[in-house]
Amino acid sequence: MCLLMVRCPQTGEEVWTGIETDPASFTNIPDGLFYTYCPHCRHDHAWWPDEAWLAYGMLRQQPSTAVFVGNLCVPRAPSALIS
Repeated sequence: MCLLMVRCPQTGEEVWTGIETDPASFTNIPDGLFYTYCPHCRHDHAWWPDEAWLAYGMLRQQPSTAVFVGNLCVPRAPSALIS
């Protein structure tokens, strides 16, 4: 799996959107405006799929904790992962 990334317009840093995907699925992301919280500037950023890219070769130890609420990509609270 790859990490779907965007760039923070304020700091220029790369920001993980909370989405893990493969290249084939990446091309199927619906065309719409999405929002991701940025840990660098602590603001939400709007982004279009054509502004995002995949970061290859990055392995995560835990599964993604992001969920979509409409077009909002938000991290799940850790307590929400415990059922």
